[in-house]
Amino acid sequence: MTTREPSRRALLRYGGVGTAAVLAGCLWGDSGDENGNEQDGNGQNGTEQDGENEGSNYAEAFDLAGDGAALFEEWLVPGNPVGSQDGVVTVFGYRDFESEDAAAIDSMDTYRSELARTYGIDTTDIAGELIVGDPNSANNRQILLGEFDPSAVVETFEQAGTAEQVDEYRGYSVIEGQQRKGAVGPDAIISVPIYKQYIDAKHADGERLIEVDQPAGHLLDVLPRAFQITVSRHENLDDLEVNGASYHAVDESGNPERTTRAFVFRDESSATTERAREIIEIGSSGYEEIIAEERHGRMVMTEFVQDWGTGGSSG
Repeated sequence: MTTREPSRRALLRYGGVGTAAVLAGCLWGDSGDENGNEQDGNGQNGTEQDGENEGSNYAEAFDLAGDGAALFEEWLVPGNPVGSQDGVVTVFGYRDFESEDAAAIDSMDTYRSELARTYGIDTTDIAGELIVGDPNSANNRQILLGEFDPSAVVETFEQAGTAEQVDEYRGYSVIEGQQRKGAVGPDAIISVPIYKQYIDAKHADGERLIEVDQPAGHLLDVLPRAFQITVSRHENLDDLEVNGASYHAVDESGNPERTTRAFVFRDESSATTERAREIIEIGSSGYEEIIAEERHGRMVMTEFVQDWGTGGSSG
């Protein structure tokens, strides 16, 4: 195992989301920033593009496609993005502790162990961490996915004096602290006050991002597995609907090194590999080498090695 670690600052700037390492005390006891998250994580066109209901199977069309979102996509709800920075709205971020890429990054294992100690569970119980927004504050929130003993997690909170069980919802223990509510179940530890929306989405009778937002659904169909996945929208790019990134490796400085990005454009005429390269260069790193690139319909996928010799706004 290498000692290379992902820079938390770099992942916040370049991946669109940081570690959001809020632990048990502040998850349930802090007052936070109550200004509200007013960013809209949904595209304006919803499930159709100019009246066209796409039937393309992008997952089969792209050789670069993977199933990185299969572990968490059923949990995603619309309208609760992480936040906005430099005109880029981060819809969500996901850290996959069990991916092959994560095994080569020491800090992923360290952070996973830290989370396990905080919640009084085994490290292997945690499969991944979904980073989402908080509609009541400007803070990021987390949903841990895996296999858990809810009673043991609740006991950890109650013994720490930071929260207690106050109710149940669909088999999940509802936890409340000084300023926060959340829920704990056998498959998730949810530190989001709108926990009911996420639980309902998982149980398929609530709104899911993949069902109400067609462009985001296309991305989630193709993004390959990696140690971190993010999806974002660029408010200042009229031709781009949404884009996502799978981060596979970091360099010796802790910056993301090899990345796969997928782009959903507003129409097929805008979807070119040349335009995808231009958008990559808008970002803070640009590319050093294009490993592979493909175009199908109004989507482009590019795998590349990032170049940190150039600077720019977050991309």
